[in-house]
Amino acid sequence: MSEQDFKYYLDSLTVISIGAKYSYRELIREENISLKYRTICRRCFTAEVDPETTLESHLYYMKPEDESCDIYTRLKTKVIILEPELHGGHVRYAEKEMKIGELAGIPAEEKERRGIIIREVRISKMGLGSFAV
Repeated sequence: MSEQDFKYYLDSLTVISIGAKYSYRELIREENISLKYRTICRRCFTAEVDPETTLESHLYYMKPEDESCDIYTRLKTKVIILEPELHGGHVRYAEKEMKIGELAGIPAEEKERRGIIIREVRISKMGLGSFAV
């Protein structure tokens, strides 16, 4: 897998899916991504983390008490993670969906121990629509 495998943007009827390797600077510059989400990135998230920070890194080290965790919760965000599992002597990655609060509740050391990889961020369009910037 290359880094580009985790840089994508999918816009469905109910959810915006964003690959976790995007940095906030890249998201803000990407015209195909929702203007409202780009505005939230610029005004809220880059006030808390460096614009060069990737979604993956930001979410990996996010804590439940961080303002960005509250914002992502209000956006009804879910995260797709990959977690290694041993099957018959072979390691396979199981894909799991977690609410942002669940992921933030796992300390970074525990995420590292478990080998968690953050693959995708899914933002509810209903949550995005009801969020006041």
